[in-house]
Amino acid sequence: MMNRILIGTVVGAVISFLVGWLVFGVVLMNFIESNMVSYPGLMKMPPDMIQLFLSNIFWNLTMAFIFVKWAKVYTFKKGMIVSMMVCIPISISIDLQYMAFMNLYKDFTIVIVDALGTAVMAAIVGGCMGWIYGKMGELPE
Repeated sequence: MMNRILIGTVVGAVISFLVGWLVFGVVLMNFIESNMVSYPGLMKMPPDMIQLFLSNIFWNLTMAFIFVKWAKVYTFKKGMIVSMMVCIPISISIDLQYMAFMNLYKDFTIVIVDALGTAVMAAIVGGCMGWIYGKMGELPE
């Protein structure tokens, strides 16, 4: 079981890194920048890629554990569904916390767009992890 979790973690982290860059760093970058309040020094340029990758490692460790231990994910479709069901509410929750405590977003629109971007990213990453777990075969109960 630990091998599955580790493999899913690493594969998920690499895919998350790439898909996250495409979705949030390319497709949604201008929208996000135009809907955030800008402060000098707020954004690191360039971002710390090591910390970003470590973040992906820990996030996908969580998802791999959920997939293997509780949700029994062995297909692309189930991986997409479970990942979206976990990631979208968390994304909205974090954005709402940001709105409650900080002057970071100009309005609520960014919460919706971020949730949609998260849905795309979660579907792709979760689907790939589910597919990989399916190729590894189901674990006995």
